[in-house]
Amino acid sequence: MYRQQRVQADNKRDISLNKYTSNPAFVNNGYIDEHTRAHDENVSNDITDDQPTTGETVQNKANESSALRLKPFQIFRFADKWDIIMMIMGLSAAIASGAFYPLILLLYQTVIDSFIAIDRNQTEFETTSANIGLNCRNRTSYLGSDLSPYDNIMSILKWYAIFGVTCFVLLWIAFNCWIISAERQVRKMRYALINNIMRQDIGWFDCRSSSDLSSGLLVDALDNVRDGIGYQVADCTALLARIVACLAYSIWNGWKLSLVFLSVSPLIIIAFNITVVVSILFDCLTTLMAFFSIVYKENTEFIWTI
Repeated sequence: MYRQQRVQADNKRDISLNKYTSNPAFVNNGYIDEHTRAHDENVSNDITDDQPTTGETVQNKANESSALRLKPFQIFRFADKWDIIMMIMGLSAAIASGAFYPLILLLYQTVIDSFIAIDRNQTEFETTSANIGLNCRNRTSYLGSDLSPYDNIMSILKWYAIFGVTCFVLLWIAFNCWIISAERQVRKMRYALINNIMRQDIGWFDCRSSSDLSSGLLVDALDNVRDGIGYQVADCTALLARIVACLAYSIWNGWKLSLVFLSVSPLIIIAFNITVVVSILFDCLTTLMAFFSIVYKENTEFIWTI
């Protein structure tokens, strides 16, 4: 904007000078110098008035950042068919890993019931052996099995290992698929960004510092995109699947206690949202302080130079 206004002002000045140089009276009387000086002062005042202040610059940057916000699925527009296949595989594996968590809780519940049954059988055996005799047999039919509690625990231990290895493999598949797909998409984004930067005019580079282009765009911004469409998606999907599966299991196993927890859960959600809002405000203040520190440093350097 400033460069265009300066070019237009220079053109007007050349036109006015050509008009007055054709008359020798103006040249002899020194009118051209006075006219040129007055014209330059008017142009400088106009350009200075049109330049935005620091607060307006910050506001314009905030408006541009809010206007250029992408929709959730627009960020995946660089994905090809292989990336889509890997994302679907990672999504399925993350959901399956979250669904295995209630099964682990079910095994844990069975083991705890078996430990309680061992103590219960020992107590019943000591109280009834004197009256019935030593030929009595304890049966654990309330556990759903004719095995003793000790044998029942030993039979469940192998399922712990099986479910643990299965969850590990599913999470490994989910995270690797999403990370590989994110790396491929960020690589295409980096190439497209470099091509667009190389096609810009010289004035575009004058308005931006080298640190903003090298570290701001090519490193920090793309790293945030890679983290956002990479392992964070797999982690969020696995946690959501785990929450839904555990909630369904708790309602099936004990719906009264589950309703008590659900009645308190809105308070937990509100507290979590307050924490998120506070962290976002802190990030905004940190960004503002960094921007104003740069302005202050530049001004102090100019004063020191003078």
